[in-house]
Amino acid sequence: MFRLVVLYLLFHFSAPLLHAQDLKDMKGTSKGNKPKKPDSEVKKDVPAKKPVVISKITPKKNIVNTDTVITTVEVDTRVNATFATNRRCSILLDNVYQGEADPNSPTIIRLEPGTYNLQAISSDNTVDKYSVTVEIASGSPKVVIIPLQEVYTKRIDLETKAAEEQKRKDEAIRIANEERLRLERIKAEEQRRIDNDPKVIALRRTIREIKESMITIGSNTFQMGSTTGNNDEFPIRSVSLSRYQIARYEVTQFQWRTIMGNNPSKHSDCDNCPVEYVSWNEVQEFILKLNTVADVNFRLPTEAEWEYAARGNSSNVFSGSNTASKVSWYLENSAKNTHPIGGKSANQLGLFDLSGNVAEWCSDWYAGSYDKTDTVNPSGPGSGKSKVIRGGSWDDNDAAGRVTYREKELPTTKKKTIGFRLVQM
Repeated sequence: MFRLVVLYLLFHFSAPLLHAQDLKDMKGTSKGNKPKKPDSEVKKDVPAKKPVVISKITPKKNIVNTDTVITTVEVDTRVNATFATNRRCSILLDNVYQGEADPNSPTIIRLEPGTYNLQAISSDNTVDKYSVTVEIASGSPKVVIIPLQEVYTKRIDLETKAAEEQKRKDEAIRIANEERLRLERIKAEEQRRIDNDPKVIALRRTIREIKESMITIGSNTFQMGSTTGNNDEFPIRSVSLSRYQIARYEVTQFQWRTIMGNNPSKHSDCDNCPVEYVSWNEVQEFILKLNTVADVNFRLPTEAEWEYAARGNSSNVFSGSNTASKVSWYLENSAKNTHPIGGKSANQLGLFDLSGNVAEWCSDWYAGSYDKTDTVNPSGPGSGKSKVIRGGSWDDNDAAGRVTYREKELPTTKKKTIGFRLVQM
């Protein structure tokens, strides 16, 4: 193509010169002049025609003298570079060009041969940047493809995968929430069933009553025993006790039935009467079950704890009075029956029925006399045959209700005159 352009320019600008020379020769001949000699015979001092210099396709300047016309032409060495994209984008080509590229209308830029850095950014911000080095060769048109769609597709794939992954996570969360709600509904239904279950209601009542009945007794030292009572009440000794809590009332038949599922009492027509006809061993089973369901640590009182609570920081013969009938159900006033708890007056610590109604199991093994050396939180002998019983009952005379009076029975013994109360630390 370039050669055709050069030949065309040579022919176009050389023809008039040749025609003018022919006219000049014809004129000389007509005047009788001699024909012009061939070029080989021209003298050296005659200037020869200067060669035509072509530098560009577009004529820039014509210089004509009487002898020769010299044309200077500048050659446009730029090359068409076509930039095609399948997404609308902004392109930056070094400092040469900055503009928009449209997939429906390729962008054509004339560039000098060389190396250019191209950057393309999608106009809709769906992709980041696309960069490439563009080589423009002399005389060869260049087509540059900006493959934003590939980058876009990759990003769309990643976004699609991320969306699918998020969808899976959301679905897993939804399923987990549904399962959680299902379990919560089941739990709520079960809780309603439990709340309406008479046994559960009774159990909660029992636990609440026992906990609310506990009276706190601070650390104290007292003189335990008697100088006027039976031989097993000797010798008097000074005993120191740590803080503990003791129940205001004896354990009732209702409370026993709630925990154990039965009522062994011989006087069983009174829920609020003290439970009786329970052995020491059975009481331990009751305490174990109660502690399990109530998450507490109840136990039987030691003999020393029982006597201090019965005394109530006083020197009374009976628990709360020197008159048995004021604080005790015993043989003369009981009508040979147990009575509802708290029917008589409380002692100075607010405790009821420590004298009379039913005698009460203690945790200690029985010994015929006190150990003088066991004076701090004493708990009795390490072993024995019988367990200590305190307080007297509805079937005993008033003397059995004295705060220092002691009895004993085998751990397996069950009598309709023996019950118990609870303590905890």
